[in-house]
Amino acid sequence: MSKMVSSNSMRYCLVALLLALFALQVFLTSRQTSPAYDEVAILPAGYVFLKIAWWQLMPERPPLLHALSALPLLTLNPRLDPKGPTPRAQRRPPGCRSHSLPG
Repeated sequence: MSKMVSSNSMRYCLVALLLALFALQVFLTSRQTSPAYDEVAILPAGYVFLKIAWWQLMPERPPLLHALSALPLLTLNPRLDPKGPTPRAQRRPPGCRSHSLPG
């Protein structure tokens, strides 16, 4: 019986060690790699949606994923200038529907 208990505790220790090594590897690698190709579009769109509830920066997709991705940005509180550069939705070819920032 005690051999079975030590075998189970050894498995739990091995699993915990492997998970800790994986977490360390993810942390160290994430600080060195660049963002995914779509993060540069998703994060600003999510932040704008969270701050002023305007989802037309990326109207081809629902804003839930963008908003969840941008939640950590709320703690940093980056500057949001609605009068700033023209959003991508306004640079569409003539004849396409365009939107403007509120306010």
